[in-house]
Amino acid sequence: MNTHSPFQSPSPTIYLSHSLHCAKRLLGLLNRNSSSSTYGCFDRNYWHYSITDFSNGRLQEGALTLALLYLIDHPLNPYSGMEKIKEWSLEAIKFLDSIQLNDGSFNEYYPHEHAFVTTAFVTFACSQALLLLDEYPPRCVDWLRKAAHFLMKREECEVINQNLGASAALYNVYLLTGEDQFSHNAQKKLETSMRYQSPEGWFHEYGGPDIGYLSVAIYYLANYYAKTTDSQARSSLEKAVWFLSHFIHPDGSAGGEYGSRNTTYMVPHGIEICARFSPYAGMLASQIRQALNSGAHIAPRDLDDRYLCNMLYTYLQAFKDAAPIQEKKESKGNFFQESGLIIEKNPSYTFISNLKKGGVFKVFSSQKLIVSDCGFIGVCADGKKITSQWLSSTYEKEGTTFTVKGACVAVPEESMTPLKTVLMRIALGLGRQYVSQKVKQVLRQRLITKHRFLPITFNRIITLDKDIHIQDSLQGDVTFTSLHLVDHASLLYIPSSRYYQHHELSTPPYLTENLAASFNEQNRITITRTILTSGDR
Repeated sequence: MNTHSPFQSPSPTIYLSHSLHCAKRLLGLLNRNSSSSTYGCFDRNYWHYSITDFSNGRLQEGALTLALLYLIDHPLNPYSGMEKIKEWSLEAIKFLDSIQLNDGSFNEYYPHEHAFVTTAFVTFACSQALLLLDEYPPRCVDWLRKAAHFLMKREECEVINQNLGASAALYNVYLLTGEDQFSHNAQKKLETSMRYQSPEGWFHEYGGPDIGYLSVAIYYLANYYAKTTDSQARSSLEKAVWFLSHFIHPDGSAGGEYGSRNTTYMVPHGIEICARFSPYAGMLASQIRQALNSGAHIAPRDLDDRYLCNMLYTYLQAFKDAAPIQEKKESKGNFFQESGLIIEKNPSYTFISNLKKGGVFKVFSSQKLIVSDCGFIGVCADGKKITSQWLSSTYEKEGTTFTVKGACVAVPEESMTPLKTVLMRIALGLGRQYVSQKVKQVLRQRLITKHRFLPITFNRIITLDKDIHIQDSLQGDVTFTSLHLVDHASLLYIPSSRYYQHHELSTPPYLTENLAASFNEQNRITITRTILTSGDR
């Protein structure tokens, strides 16, 4: 539906109220003791508990939240104009000077990490805070300049949201310093990122689209566009928000295991910026506001302390920059051949599946989640855990029937041990950037990108009709101790995934009984199901 006249939309004040609910928790993470050597540090594990020997640079993004709390003049906001809030914001930015590595980068998960993402995102957030506060402390501008030089030397092409974050950060440093080299390199990073945008609208995130991280990419790109009015950025944003508009669910939730990184949130600020020119973003903004109001959407209160520092400011920015939504347009069902994502919308149900990820799917009916299917998970006799849910399957389409084929993979599960910790610290203690990059590559491979294929194949046939028909087959020379089709299972190590959503309670943990004995008899099994979406279920 396309409505050209103004209509009643939920107030953007919902962003402010949700943010203020978490402001005290954020302030509790901050070292507010002005006589302390770690004054301004948001890493409570470092400055208070003393259980880590380095400070996580990304947590200092909380400085932007404080700047916004200081600046937003609204009756609900008790922090407006409070000088201590402004001082704490500036001190949080100054603290980064004390933990910056010699090459201008910062650590996040381990010492000597030289993390590109941390450097990009904290540089953006802190430079944005200074621009809003109209403050230019030389100490802060110096470390921002060093960080910008680090960002200029590298590109991140596996996870494009990070490259777009670097582009936005570099442009902010240009605005603070007036040095053209930073604006030129911001444009170069934008152009590199555009090469990794699918014609379908999504940016590559470990080989496919992810809903939460696409909203992060839109956030940084929209912030860049708001300052530059770059036509290439706007065109890219229009494609991205159109794609994203398909994946907010009828109950107000979003994303999940069908995305490449399993995330279930949408960062709202970039979407609110895009709502000024995109009717699809207008619809998204309206739906996110409604879902925050109902409690169906991931909200700041649902985040852990780490991501509260990393995301809270985007909700305050969404409130501050929201404009009246003049036009909205709802996306229809679609089949995205490159990504393998299919969205079927009809009066009886909404069906969303990733055919390239084992055919995992969700079904909503009457605005409620009725099925979440994350494929097979089994435990072999040797203790190895297997799954069919991996971004590696192939598919064929014939009418409204989709056939998905692939090999099961071993589920990556890693826990730190004393030996691993010691060896990792010895390696990182060398302090060399190439050592750090090698460690990061190994961790990425082991936890995210490596395919550990096993001699177990699966076949899933999905037929979309008045109701939904599913046939699953599994075969291989293996003995299982347990085997099930499961409802919610986020198996990759993705830091901003696995937040609880209330609709998880609406489906059983296992969609089948234990199938191990049936499979072990012939080393194969076939299960046929019909998901009733009309009439009695």
